[in-house]
Amino acid sequence: MRQQGQQACVTRQSHQGVQVVALQRPPAVARSLDNTLFVVLSDNGADPYRLASPRLDKVFWFWYPFNYSVDYETLGQKGSFSAYGQDWAQVSNTPLHLFKGNAHEGGVRTPMFVSWPARFGGGRISDSFAHVKDIVPTLLEVAGAAAPNGSYQGREVLRPDGASLLAHLDGKAPRVHAPDEAIGYELAGNSSLVKGDLKLVKDLAPFSDNAWHLYDIRRDPTETKDLKEQQPKVFKTMHSDMQRYLSDNGVVPLPNDYLPMRALLKNNAGLLLKMLWPYLLTVLLALGLLGWGSWRLIGRFRRNVAA
Repeated sequence: MRQQGQQACVTRQSHQGVQVVALQRPPAVARSLDNTLFVVLSDNGADPYRLASPRLDKVFWFWYPFNYSVDYETLGQKGSFSAYGQDWAQVSNTPLHLFKGNAHEGGVRTPMFVSWPARFGGGRISDSFAHVKDIVPTLLEVAGAAAPNGSYQGREVLRPDGASLLAHLDGKAPRVHAPDEAIGYELAGNSSLVKGDLKLVKDLAPFSDNAWHLYDIRRDPTETKDLKEQQPKVFKTMHSDMQRYLSDNGVVPLPNDYLPMRALLKNNAGLLLKMLWPYLLTVLLALGLLGWGSWRLIGRFRRNVAA
């Protein structure tokens, strides 16, 4: 996390180039902005899929060229769609390991900038671990609003999870989360749990080995030194913490042959059919005409042979 008193600026590199967002302070509204909390963070990880990849599935390969410009010459322009594959995604995430969708740092670690000149000074850099779910508790504390405790305006809601960043931003706490607090994460079978400086992580095939690994992400943010053999007790404890997190949050175990793209197609078959039916109808009509023409030619050929 980093906050600056005069302006906040974030640079993000993606498949469409480098985007720069600057939050300037015009003189006329400087006083108002001094007492405004800005939170800016980037998207998580570069996208490893590409249009010609079998992992993206042929349905999507068929859909995008018919609805967007996918040429290199129009890259980044209105109506274009681009994807550059896992090799360039890894380059974009250098030096972090893996990319979007994965639980390793390349898929989850992002920069965040916070600015509130009237509350705290700028120019500070923090390497404390924070989670996106910490933003809502932070904004609630800033607004002086209580978090909903199971219900809101007569409706049942989940209580927001996470911890407020405010004490850490004020310089009153060295960390956002206590060293013994276990913070779990799971997406499509890719899972991780952070506890202090240590991180337990597992990513599925085809990008990883479907095995649990243990890293010190403060000293080894690139996740190159697996500590599970050196710290077996810690590994066992964090693995138990991870199983408790999965159980408490109702995470359903995935089958061994699970593939994210196949699940996406299955769960969205109706929507995809609705989007693709004009093209499918065109293909069916073309095949019908081709079959009818072939049948006519074969019939004519047979009559000529009989004559």
